[in-house]
Amino acid sequence: SETAILKTALEYGTKKFMDQLGCSKVVIGVSGGIDSALAATVYRQVLSEDQLLLVNMPSRYNSKTTISAASELAENLGCLHTTVSIQQSVDHSVEQFNNLKFQKGSSSTDFNLSCSEFTQENIQARDRSGRVLAGLSACFGGVFTCNANKSETAVGYSTLYGDHAGFFANLADLWKHQVYALANEYNRLAGTAVIPAASIDMVPAAELNASQNPEKGQGDPFTYAYHDALFSK
Repeated sequence: SETAILKTALEYGTKKFMDQLGCSKVVIGVSGGIDSALAATVYRQVLSEDQLLLVNMPSRYNSKTTISAASELAENLGCLHTTVSIQQSVDHSVEQFNNLKFQKGSSSTDFNLSCSEFTQENIQARDRSGRVLAGLSACFGGVFTCNANKSETAVGYSTLYGDHAGFFANLADLWKHQVYALANEYNRLAGTAVIPAASIDMVPAAELNASQNPEKGQGDPFTYAYHDALFSK
């Protein structure tokens, strides 16, 4: 089947690319969503349990459902995992930027900055990648991934220097419906829900503000069955 071929290609390509780079350890930011869950499952096929580190990085907007799904995934894969909260560092960044004093030449100025809610969403994404994942991967002696799929990259639905970052995006040529098909295939082959049902069933959501709540059915601005077909034309 097409899904079986994709599975073989993903695992082969991921291992081949890592071998070419000389990489043997990987850090993955797992949100509890479907993309990071599939990426982690693919990497687990080519890495041992001690070569893979999964990290959940919640803010105040992350739901219990996604946090639980991320933890369940890590337990199912049997690899290293941890949680690093980003809320304190994000609040600190916003406070710093909002209270900066500026000068023009040798004189003070009344110029001020204010971090909008939209800006604060991107600060969260960059804090996860640029601070936590980059720092942890260096300490771990490895690299960190980009978990983007083709549906998102087709329209630039990501944060530059944030979730757009990573050494390799092995899902980047998969449409969202293919991501779901592969997740179900891994579970079928395992005979159990290695990728948690919640990750597959819930509405995909970035969880960067209060209106992106998968527990309330509030998610990304896509109807993936429709947009996959539209973008592929």
